[in-house]
Amino acid sequence: MEKEAFEDGCTKKGGINSWNASAVAHQILSVGAVVLYGATLGATVGFSAILLPQLQSNASSIPTDEETGSWIASLQPGVSPFGTVLGGFAMDRWGRRFTMRAGLLPLFTGYIIIAFAPSQLIVIIGRFITGLSCGFSAAASSVILCEISTPRLRGLYTSSSFTALSAGILLVYVLGSYLHWHIVAGLLASIPLTSLTCFFFIPESPVWLAKKGHAEEAQRALTWLRGDKKQASFELQELLSGIRAQQEAEEIEVDTTDKEEADKTPNIMQKIKFLLSPSILKPFFIGHIFNLFQILTGTMLIVFYAVDIISETDKNTKGFDSFTIAQLTAFVRLIFTLVTNSLLYFVRRRTHAIVATSVCACAALVLSCFLFFQLRTEYSFSPETSMWITCILILVFIAANTCGFLPLPPAIMSEILPVKIRGIACGYIYAANDAVQFCASKIYPWLKGTIGVHGVFFVIGINALLCCIFSYLVLPETQGRSLAEIEEYFRTQKLLWVKRDKRLERHNSRNSYFEMKETNTWGCVKTYGEQEENVKTEGKAEESKRKMSVTFS
Repeated sequence: MEKEAFEDGCTKKGGINSWNASAVAHQILSVGAVVLYGATLGATVGFSAILLPQLQSNASSIPTDEETGSWIASLQPGVSPFGTVLGGFAMDRWGRRFTMRAGLLPLFTGYIIIAFAPSQLIVIIGRFITGLSCGFSAAASSVILCEISTPRLRGLYTSSSFTALSAGILLVYVLGSYLHWHIVAGLLASIPLTSLTCFFFIPESPVWLAKKGHAEEAQRALTWLRGDKKQASFELQELLSGIRAQQEAEEIEVDTTDKEEADKTPNIMQKIKFLLSPSILKPFFIGHIFNLFQILTGTMLIVFYAVDIISETDKNTKGFDSFTIAQLTAFVRLIFTLVTNSLLYFVRRRTHAIVATSVCACAALVLSCFLFFQLRTEYSFSPETSMWITCILILVFIAANTCGFLPLPPAIMSEILPVKIRGIACGYIYAANDAVQFCASKIYPWLKGTIGVHGVFFVIGINALLCCIFSYLVLPETQGRSLAEIEEYFRTQKLLWVKRDKRLERHNSRNSYFEMKETNTWGCVKTYGEQEENVKTEGKAEESKRKMSVTFS
């Protein structure tokens, strides 16, 4: 069998691997453009934390009360869902690159408006524009990284934007500790402007081009990214094979194999039947539920209320101001986001998800029990001991939560969603997450007053435990698989991963996990269904040989 000899800009000459400098530079430029957007998104999320204290101070040139401040803070998650829905439609209709450009330009404009804002109204307008723009490009940033990468580097590329998000939060906290918010906004405007400039030198996603029938442009985009026409041809053949297989499956699932019947069936009915087919619903609900657990396990909530939680057990934290504690939590998140990047490169997705969610559940439940017993005087520790124990448990929780719920759900969502609905589905899931996050942020003070902080962590721990069970039963393994292979898996009748055809897994076992995929005699990469058929054929051949051997003996 012939194998691909090129991957990730690395060519094989005379048995020695040598780097294709232009391909490496092109991939760095592509990933860097999205990473800059991720840093802007993180800065936008954390900007209200440094903006409101300065607006509400006695020396503020724009005096702001708590009611107006709450509107300024909540605008970003409040309007972001509308942007993600619009971005999802734009991403499928006009392309991933267009959606990034269209979101980055108003994002730059919004920060310029904030930097020169003379009143509360102008600040609110600027926050509205930045929130809508961030939501518009959010789904496209994950999808474009997923589609330009190889199976080997897909997890690393996708998680890099979340590393940038954590770095953006830390950056805005540090800048806000020393500079006026006008200056901070002006400095932040340079990040989306740089990202927008980079996107003028980057081609469109080859997956989107292939889906739209622009095979020649997809070939050029892949050649630009990989630095080699042969590898680009192999990947393009795989993309086209996967798209054709999806179209054939669509015809079967909507019962339109008869051309005359297809002509009589309204187009809208065909689309509805297709969207309700198992090959679409299974990856959609798996991605949707897994991303919903990101919110239900307090991924963003714990950072917002870290100071409040620590103060529950120790009232003597006067040596630390709010900015210092915010910087500490942001630094911890950044460190463990970097750790997660390495895990996504070396560790299988299912193993990663199951271990991280189980540790997160244990840390949350132990912290809940500790805080509960702290309410009872006879079980209390000294204030200093209580503070250190709480801090350690919170840091363990943040570490496990970051590893399991920050970059992993969006990465898996971008991998498993079929290319035909990837844009719209990602936009909807991001919008739903933003809406749930908005509700969770508003309901937390009431929930804490009703069941206490220990009760909140108990709910978070139970949700993390449910996510662990969900990951074990349903979550598919996507590490090292091409997007076409992943789509092919969802066309099978199995919903639970634990009940998949394990003969195929044994057939696909490799000495090296990241070895190149085999190609068939026509030069096309074998799909999941073709490999499964080969397994069955080989099994029947071996059984026939055994029967013949017994007969002749």
